Parts: sequence; C-alpha cells; structure tokens
Amino acid sequence: MIVGPTICISGGIIDKEDAREINEDLVIKGKNYAILMDGATGLGGPRLEKGLTNAEWFVKTCGTFLQENLNKSPDIDLSVLIRNCIIYAKEKIKEIENERNFSLQPHEEPSSTIILIREFNGKTDILTLGDSVTMIKTKDKKFTVLRDFNLSKLDNLTLNKMQEIAKERDISIIEARYEDEIKAQLINNRNKKNSGKPDGYWILSLNEKIVENAKQLHIPSNTIEKIVCVSDGFNYNILGLNEEEFFEKCLPYTINTLANKITELEELDSNCNNYPRFKKRDDCSGFIWIPDFKHH
Repeated sequence: MIVGPTICISGGIIDKEDAREINEDLVIKGKNYAILMDGATGLGGPRLEKGLTNAEWFVKTCGTFLQENLNKSPDIDLSVLIRNCIIYAKEKIKEIENERNFSLQPHEEPSSTIILIREFNGKTDILTLGDSVTMIKTKDKKFTVLRDFNLSKLDNLTLNKMQEIAKERDISIIEARYEDEIKAQLINNRNKKNSGKPDGYWILSLNEKIVENAKQLHIPSNTIEKIVCVSDGFNYNILGLNEEEFFEKCLPYTINTLANKITELEELDSNCNNYPRFKKRDDCSGFIWIPDFKHH
C-alpha cells in the first residue's frame, strides 16, 4: 500500500510560554499503517510537560506508543492496542500528578480524535474515535464516511450561540468565543466525552470504555480504491465542498493545494465572521491511503 503524501500544518497559534507555534495534530506513517490524531485544545489545568500543551503531550505520548507497538507487532488487534495505549498514558499522567502534587479535573484531562488504519495479510482494519473524518471509496463505487457526528453537532450548537452573541453585542465571532457563556458551554460539551449519553461522543482519552465504542471496519484490501483521512481543521466546507466532492478533489498532487487554499481563506477571515469557527486557523492534517498490490 501507499500512504502519501501526509500533511500536518500548525494553525499558527503561538505558545505564550515559549513563543513557538503550537501543533496539536499528529500524522504518523508506517510500513503498513497510518495514524492521524487531533488533540483537543485544553480548557485549563496545569501542564503535564514544559514546552508542550497537554493536547500536544497526549498525541505525542500516544502516537509514540502506537508506533512502537505497531512496528513490533504489525498484526496486533487494534482494540487491544488502543486499550494498552490508554493504560500507558494513564500511568504516565498519574506519575506526573503524584510527582507535582496536582490532579487534573475531568474536563482538563487530555483527549484526542484518532484514525488508525492498518493493512495486514490482505485485510485493511480501520479504527476511529472522534470527529476527524475518514472517507472510503471501494471499487464498487460505494462511498462511506466514518465520523462521530455527535461531536460535530455539539460544536455547531456552540457556533450558533457564538453567532447570536456576536450579533447581540456587536462583536466579532472570534471575540464571542471568549464570552463566559461560551466558555461554560465548551466545558459542558467536553464533559459529555465518553459519557454514554445520547448527545455524548467517544474520543481517545483515559477511559478504557472507549474501546468498545470505537467505530471499526475490516475491509478486503483489494476492494479499496482510496481512503482520505483529515482532521476537522482541514475544513473543506470553507471551500464549499461536501465530503464526497472533497474526496474526489483530494489527490496526492492536490492535497497540499487544498490545505493552502483553506489557510488562505481563514487568514482573510481573521474574525471568523464569514466562516464561523473557534479559532482563526486550526491545525490541519490529513493523509491519502491507496492500496498497491505490486508490493504484496
């Protein structure tokens, strides 16, 4: 199989602690696998490691664990792998909390979307959690989208509220993001993660119950035409495209152009008034998966 090219662009937000660009997305490409993670931006709480936001720490810690274990055991059951990863991250956080005498509150605990694709012995396994988007087209032209739409719905409800506040108070949408009502709503949304509530959502975090709620597909590799995976920062809606339209346009030689066009439109809309969103630019990541049986 071929994975490439990959893309992982920072949203350009500068870390106040050390004046560097933050990037809470991560893309890893292995011999027979690919991983995309989009860490959830923190809503407060002490940092787990100097020089990293907690979302960056989480995707780095989990990404490294997953990569090492997939390299060592290329046919490992993905549910077992994710469960082991959660246990590992939980132990690391507990060590830090004990060492520095603090405890993260539930809404402060790090979390991340994840898309994990692995090919082995003619079968392609896909595991996803969160609202990063996996678009799959098989050779019979069937088109499938994997995404936790509950999380997208919560975000859209909050964005609608931000637009109302912006209009009522004659402020920009990006200014409305920092109003007390919106901060409270974002914390309320975050507390719905892995809750099992009808309007809740499942995302990679410190809760082992997520494993049984991950979306998983197992597809014969020779039936796959193409898979495109992107974080929500790869905001193709800004381009006026739905999932299937974006999928058709997203090719190995166009993925960078599409990402750059999104960045350009977001920069021109720095107050987020034309394209309502939570920040001027989000981290933007993605990869294209194309089977190639010449190597099998």
